[in-house]
Amino acid sequence: MRRLIGLSPLVHAIPLLAYLLLRGLVTNSVPDPLPEQHWWRVYNLVTLLNEFTPWFFLPLPLWLVTLAIARTKGALVATALPFAMFLGLYGELYVPRPANLAEWSGQAAPGEARLRVMTFNVLALSRPAAGLVQVVNEADPDVFLAQELTPELAKTLDAGIGDRYPYSRLRTNGLWEAQGLWSRYPIVEEERWDGSRRGANWQHAVLDVNGRHVDVVSLHLTTPRINMRSSDALPLPVAVGEISEARSLEVAWLVPRLRTLAAGPNPVIVAGDFNLTDQTPEFRRLLDAGYGNAYRQAGWGIDFTFPSVPRLRISRGHYLIDFPFIGIDHVLVSSEVQTRRAEVWPEGGSSDHRPVVVDVMIPPA
Repeated sequence: MRRLIGLSPLVHAIPLLAYLLLRGLVTNSVPDPLPEQHWWRVYNLVTLLNEFTPWFFLPLPLWLVTLAIARTKGALVATALPFAMFLGLYGELYVPRPANLAEWSGQAAPGEARLRVMTFNVLALSRPAAGLVQVVNEADPDVFLAQELTPELAKTLDAGIGDRYPYSRLRTNGLWEAQGLWSRYPIVEEERWDGSRRGANWQHAVLDVNGRHVDVVSLHLTTPRINMRSSDALPLPVAVGEISEARSLEVAWLVPRLRTLAAGPNPVIVAGDFNLTDQTPEFRRLLDAGYGNAYRQAGWGIDFTFPSVPRLRISRGHYLIDFPFIGIDHVLVSSEVQTRRAEVWPEGGSSDHRPVVVDVMIPPA
């Protein structure tokens, strides 16, 4: 009996390994010519599962209990398998890294610039926004990038934080597509990017940071839709994949432009609500354009940012889910930018996202 208990982690490890292998086969490349429709069904299912990969490791503590009960070599091997997969995907987020240990005190070196950047989807709904102002003031970024910035929210935020930021560019046309940028540093130039079908106000700005030009890009990609299917054999519709073609096209539009910026003379910071996790193939394509994930470089733990407010209510005052369970807000940096700290801010005010705040060092030209 003890031997069977010791091998119980294999019930978890074998399907998990099969999923990770399938993910690698399906998402690393799209065949040319395009495959049959059934391949896309598998692809869309795998990309949906990708978004929730961290939660597939939830049983890990249970396998420590079974190991303690069994105390056999077989149990040790069976337990090590799912832990090895977790460490391979997320282990670096739970160990000190050079960026965490770097000095971040005293005066900056000559020509060096230290910059705090905050990206925050402020939620394009009419409601009191004092909490948003409080969050921004507490984080105290040098550069604040806001997504879903409606005119009403822009007015409230500008009234609450504008005196601390002498430079701003607010593009509040639209609803979910609106964005804005507040900066302590001069904005040399700013332009609208729109690689979407919905008229997005993505922003590309060049800041003068102590005499060094820095490219900053603020994004808000299209949210994928869940593909639900009904069946006479099931009482409720089930999710069979996600529909993410719009998001994939946006990433395809962005990659050459971001690659050009990364190869240019200026340090580059790309931030926003990407509406994808760091496990998706689209995220890897963005990294391959010449960027690093700032949170992977200097964050701690998994970067869950959404939802910031309770989502599933089971009774008055009681919620089934009242914590973020997916990480879709990110900051990417070009190789020249050195990340010293990255964190998901613990509060989101009245937004459904929690902001991401990073401290970076911009070296002298």
